[in-house]
Amino acid sequence: MRGPGEILPDLAIDKSHTGNFTTGGAHTYLITVRNVGNGATLGPVTVVDALPSGLSYVSVRGTGWSLSSKSGNNLTL
Repeated sequence: MRGPGEILPDLAIDKSHTGNFTTGGAHTYLITVRNVGNGATLGPVTVVDALPSGLSYVSVRGTGWSLSSKSGNNLTL
């Protein structure tokens, strides 16, 4: 547990893709998580992302990241 006056992390999440998605195509979008604060994170960081309607999850990759659960269009990384 953090104490009073302790410097905290501040996470920023960006989601982007290049080009237009087309029906039946294989496409990729990028989720970038950055600590823009002055404090370090403690333990694992969890990101929940809702896939846009019409998209299907295929895979996730990234150093230290994995898919921990999928519920409908919600992915938990």
